[in-house]
Amino acid sequence: KYDLIHAFDLDVGLPALLISKITKKKYVYHIADFYTDSHSNLPDKIKSLVKKLEFKVINNAIATIICTEERIKQIEGSKPKNLTVIHNTPIFTEKILDNTLNDLETDKSKEEIIFTYVGTLSKSRFIESAIEVIKDYPQIVLNIAGVGKLTNHVESMSKRYSNIKYYGMVDYNEAFKIYSKTDFMFAIYDPEIPNNRFSAPNKVYEAMMLGKPIVVAKNTGIDTIIIDNNMGFVIDFSKEAFKELLDKIMNKSTDWKVTGANAKLAYDKYSWVTMKKRLVELYRYISNSFVTRCIQ
Repeated sequence: KYDLIHAFDLDVGLPALLISKITKKKYVYHIADFYTDSHSNLPDKIKSLVKKLEFKVINNAIATIICTEERIKQIEGSKPKNLTVIHNTPIFTEKILDNTLNDLETDKSKEEIIFTYVGTLSKSRFIESAIEVIKDYPQIVLNIAGVGKLTNHVESMSKRYSNIKYYGMVDYNEAFKIYSKTDFMFAIYDPEIPNNRFSAPNKVYEAMMLGKPIVVAKNTGIDTIIIDNNMGFVIDFSKEAFKELLDKIMNKSTDWKVTGANAKLAYDKYSWVTMKKRLVELYRYISNSFVTRCIQ
């Protein structure tokens, strides 16, 4: 009762390939996370086998979708048909947009500079380092929301330092209220983790929508978008580099208001409206190919 399978990642891609062989049904392979890079603890022999299997899934798909242009490098060696980039852009509801725009219109009266992170509290996302550096800058506030392995540490540090604020688990509406009052967002992921070298965090697209400058780490894939659009700051994954950036911000030797404005200007290129058009165009092409085969 179906014409096409839209399979996300290898867990679904392999069954889709098998079903395709049996039923002659076609499938689209949508890669959110390339398996061998997102499961870096796999033994080398297993990793090689899994990579070959994923390449086979890619090669047999009627179309392959990746979430950034940088990910073309990640699948080098495969032969995808109809390769399409659909950026990992969130769909912003009218309620979120209205609430956020109202908050953005409210001028921040305090002189403090605010950094905000909302997401998984894991060791590879610079949370501990950001706290360790910002705690020594009383003029800077660090807002953190989310849960993970570092929850207890973040909660403890927020009780110890007045400029570290922990909000716990928040829903999307609350996250945007916190973001709307921030000066900087950050998505500083450890580039030593293979999958982080091709990261596509929602936070980057949220920063665009909100017109906020964002800080990311070098060699994490998404850094190319930040540089190309001059919409934030790219630093080494180190406390020293982060501290150097904070000093520049405090000394007003960098115009971060301009980078925020650039982020806003970049949004149309990556918005869900734009990505939706790409997806519809891909499906229109696929449906036309079905019609052509039926006529033949």
